[in-house]
Amino acid sequence: MTPITCLLRPAARSAAQLVGMLLCDAGVHPGQEQLLQVLWEHGDLRQSDLAEACALDPSTVTKSLQRLERAGLVRRAPAADDRRAVVVATTDAGEALRDVVQAAITEADRLALEGLTDEEKETLKHLLGRVQENLVRAGAPVSC
Repeated sequence: MTPITCLLRPAARSAAQLVGMLLCDAGVHPGQEQLLQVLWEHGDLRQSDLAEACALDPSTVTKSLQRLERAGLVRRAPAADDRRAVVVATTDAGEALRDVVQAAITEADRLALEGLTDEEKETLKHLLGRVQENLVRAGAPVSC
């Protein structure tokens, strides 16, 4: 039998790739939707706080934000209270993608859960939540 942890990674990767494919026409690259979702939920954030909230390496966040900035979806500016820190905010164009991103995630969920009963979906959601709690308790970072 394949260990569960060996099944989680490819399933998560496939889900992320599917969301990325669904968002390709919107100009959002795989993984960038996570950054946008955190910004939509929390508002303007320091870049370091954004990286921490997504449990991502700061250099990875920098590269993603550069692409999002070039696409006109976010803007970065020095923090008013600390010129060394950078604050990230979504632009109007970034805000306009909220429904598109949510629709892509909803569609990816629909496709991933196709053929499962409502009871199986709830059980899966519950079990994955418990697995995540166990992994965090073991020291894994919490990600968005």
